Amino acid sequence: MLGRSTLRTSILAVLTSVGMLATSLAQAEITDVTLLNPLNYDYAYGGANTRHRLTITLADPAEAGGHAVDILSSDASLGLSRATVIVPEGETSHTFMVASSRTVVPASVVATVLATDEDNSMESNDFTVRPMQPSFVPGNTTTFLQGNVYTYTVKLSARLQNEQTIAIACDNPGVSVEDAVIPANESTATFSVTVDPSATGNVMFTASFNGFTVKQNAKIVRMVLKSMTANSTATAGSTVAVTLNLMSLAVGDQTVAITYSGPVAAGAPASAVISNGTKSVVVHVPTKTFTSGTKTLIVTGSLNGESKMVRIQVSP
Repeated sequence: MLGRSTLRTSILAVLTSVGMLATSLAQAEITDVTLLNPLNYDYAYGGANTRHRLTITLADPAEAGGHAVDILSSDASLGLSRATVIVPEGETSHTFMVASSRTVVPASVVATVLATDEDNSMESNDFTVRPMQPSFVPGNTTTFLQGNVYTYTVKLSARLQNEQTIAIACDNPGVSVEDAVIPANESTATFSVTVDPSATGNVMFTASFNGFTVKQNAKIVRMVLKSMTANSTATAGSTVAVTLNLMSLAVGDQTVAITYSGPVAAGAPASAVISNGTKSVVVHVPTKTFTSGTKTLIVTGSLNGESKMVRIQVSP
C-alpha cells in the first residue's frame, strides 16, 4: 500500500498531467489547506445513498471571488473521484456534502482524501469507511404467545438520505413478518410479527441489507393458565368461587378443563371458557355437606397441556 506522502505526490502528478487542477480565482496564495471530518464519520457508508460532510479550512480568509480547491479521494466510498469546491470570499472554511459512488462497501476501507489548489498547497486526511449493516435492537422480545401480534425494531448503522428497505424473513411457517422500511434521514424502522394461534416451536428472524444478514432468535409459548385463586377456607355445603387467570388476553375462546379432588358436590363444572380478549373467568364450585373434620378440596385447571391448581380447606 502506498504511504500518504507517496499517494499525495501520485495524485497531484495525475491531476497536473490531465489538467484537472482548478483555475485560479484569486491573486493571493494560501499558506495551508486542511481537510476535516467534523462529524467523525468512521463507519457505515455502503450504498449510493450515503453522504458525507467534509470541511476545507484555509489559513487566511479567501480572496475576492472565493478560493478554488480541488478534492480527490483514493476510494469511491467517499465519492470524490474528483470535485472542486469554492471557499467563499472572506471565509476561512467551507463545509460541503459528497455522496458515495460505491454501491456497496463490503468491508472496511481507508480512503485518503487530498485537497489542493493551483498554488500546489495541499493537505490530506485518512478516513475509515465501514459497511452499512442492519441489526435488531436489543429491546425486541424473544418470547411470543400464540395468536398475538408484536412489533419488532431494526436499525442501520447510520442514517441515509433516501428511504431504505431491510428485507425481513422468518423460518417458522406459523409466524408472518414483513419487510422493514426505514424513512429518509432515519436509521430505524419497525415491522409486525404475527403469531398464528396454533404456532409452536422456535423462531429465527433474519434482516438483510447491503449484502449483510443478521439473525434474531425467539420462541413461541402456548396460551396457558397463569394462576388459579380462591379463598383458602370454605364451609361445607357452600359454593366456592374459583378464578382462572391466563398469562395474557385470550386469542379466541380458551376452554379450560377442570377436575376436582375432595369434598366436591354434584354439578361442579367440568370446564370453563375464557372469552376472546379477556384474561380470566370465575367458576362456582359446590361443596359437600359433612359434620366432622376438615377436608381439602383441590381444583385443577388444564389448558394446552399445562395445569394450575388451588387448594381450599373445607370445614363443617
